[in-house]
Amino acid sequence: MKNCSWMATERFFEGVQHAKNYATFRPRPPEQLTERIVAYLKEKVSPHYILFILAILD
Repeated sequence: MKNCSWMATERFFEGVQHAKNYATFRPRPPEQLTERIVAYLKEKVSPHYILFILAILD
């Protein structure tokens, strides 16, 4: 591999503005997919984890 020292000194995907841009433009799953995942989890996962999982999907 050729000299890649620039990779160690540049941090392209960090910072507050990058995080805001990602949150604004990241794709959202279709509502039907989210509903199906939640239904599966309600059937298979302990109720103590449901709120945690829903927070992740939001």
